[in-house]
Amino acid sequence: MKTIALLLLAFLLLAVSPFVYYMGISFSQGYDVENALRYYFADRQTGTTIGEDKVPVVSLEVTWAGDVENHRLLEASGLAQSSISPGILFSINDSGNDPELFALDSRGNDLGFWKVDTEKNVDWEDVASFMFRDEPYLLIADTGDNFHWRPTVEFIIIREPEPESLAMDAILPVEWKIEVEYPNGYRDCEAVAVDEASETILFISKRVVPAEVYRVPLKPSTLQVKATRMALLNTIPQPSEQDKWEDPKYGLNRSQPTAFDIRGNKAVVFTYKDAYLFKRGWRDNWIDAFSKVPARILLPPVYAQEAGLITRSEKFLFVTSEREAGTNRIGLYRVKL
Repeated sequence: MKTIALLLLAFLLLAVSPFVYYMGISFSQGYDVENALRYYFADRQTGTTIGEDKVPVVSLEVTWAGDVENHRLLEASGLAQSSISPGILFSINDSGNDPELFALDSRGNDLGFWKVDTEKNVDWEDVASFMFRDEPYLLIADTGDNFHWRPTVEFIIIREPEPESLAMDAILPVEWKIEVEYPNGYRDCEAVAVDEASETILFISKRVVPAEVYRVPLKPSTLQVKATRMALLNTIPQPSEQDKWEDPKYGLNRSQPTAFDIRGNKAVVFTYKDAYLFKRGWRDNWIDAFSKVPARILLPPVYAQEAGLITRSEKFLFVTSEREAGTNRIGLYRVKL
């Protein structure tokens, strides 16, 4: 009897150990555990979006560009094209990995990686390239918040490195950081873009229906700012019954925004299944553009597709994904617009 009791106690300790571990981390980092518990047990209300039949499907040429060569890039969570060398792409790993920036070419070949001079990768979810005052920069979005317990999230801005001239053991300094607070409760975010014309950062909530678009200045006068909600993406349809039938485990998530990019008058929102192309007319602002029905672009059916970009030429999309457990290969795909 005593042996059975000890075994039950050991099982209970093993079961709660991950919870205790995460709670310990949260308290040490100043996270809002009370809100996380409320979020976990809440009966979440959702809004409505238009039906999938209302969104025109655009069938475009999709090609496999190559495999992502660097196996250190395990969980590609963002993708950006160099502002000065179009053949170079940059990527980052998701949370739980070192704070590193990776470079690869347009066929997935490894060009090296560097450490970013910041404390850690809390939950890096996207990367964006942009020109600011005639200088090339990259923005790293430390904005993931699965548990809804981070009172603020962070944008990290670095100068774009030059792979051919920068030593691979160099550390990339941070130019500035922006600490962001949401105006209406905590949000998880994996989709971030920079609008160069307005010098604004736009970012999209992931787990709210419909998804919300927020904005903050690219170079604010203070280090901590409150985001402004500017639009609702109720033109991105929610999963169909077929999605749920085809993938009972993850089909419900297929419409969640996982990446975002802006070039000129085009904005592309990537989800786990498709991409949605919004176009801004010459008289429109982005609020106007996001109120219109986008074009739905079919993407390759791959695991955990969380990284995408639109090239500076506005002619192509590139997408890639995380490495599925036990899988050594992940593809880099090009979509011709």
